[in-house]
Amino acid sequence: MNPIKSFGVIGGAIQASVTDHPAIQSTATVSAAPPVVTISRQAGIETSVLTAELADRLNNRSTGGKSWKSYDQQLIDQVAREHHLSRELVASHDEHDESIIELAMHGLGGGEPAEAIAMKIAETIRHLGDQGQAIVVGRGGQSILALCEGAVHVRLIAPEPWRADRLAEKAGLDRREALKTLRRIDVERTKYMKAHFNLDQTDPLLYGIILNMAQIGVAQACEAIVSLVPSVATTPGRG
Repeated sequence: MNPIKSFGVIGGAIQASVTDHPAIQSTATVSAAPPVVTISRQAGIETSVLTAELADRLNNRSTGGKSWKSYDQQLIDQVAREHHLSRELVASHDEHDESIIELAMHGLGGGEPAEAIAMKIAETIRHLGDQGQAIVVGRGGQSILALCEGAVHVRLIAPEPWRADRLAEKAGLDRREALKTLRRIDVERTKYMKAHFNLDQTDPLLYGIILNMAQIGVAQACEAIVSLVPSVATTPGRG
């Protein structure tokens, strides 16, 4: 089954992004693959509890073999290991559109242009997609794995005041500072997606499901996502 059709994505736009951009040229084929979930989220939406429960539910449904794992901050460690980079360097570019000059000013240039780091992040995400049973949070996963069969692309949203209240509580900020922080992070993520994938991450057609976390709980969100994830036994190329 073609994921472009099954999730209602505009095939031409996604195909152009995947095949034309140097950060993901090496991963630009439509492939049969084991199931994988990508999660895009607005700033201020905590995903650690959701991804942990989602992995548990998917593992409980599994009949054995490889376990589901989530990759958020863990993805930074994975990229650093795979490509022999410092974790600090990868983290400095994590969902930020920073130039090599800006990185060098931070003392983190290491001879790696921002575009090269984005390519390495994309390669690692593609490896996770090929292996399957991965929950990838952010970092353009919905674009990098757009043409992978078995991929479910999720977008988590919520009203800005709801997100600001939760960020203020978690980070110990006043509400005004929390709002300012939310907006900065959302802008940085939008610039990152535009710079490296030529996509607007707020485009609803990039996703198979969009969940308003102000209206549903974690359990309901996980139930909805699990219902879309194909089982390993029925995934093309796996049985």
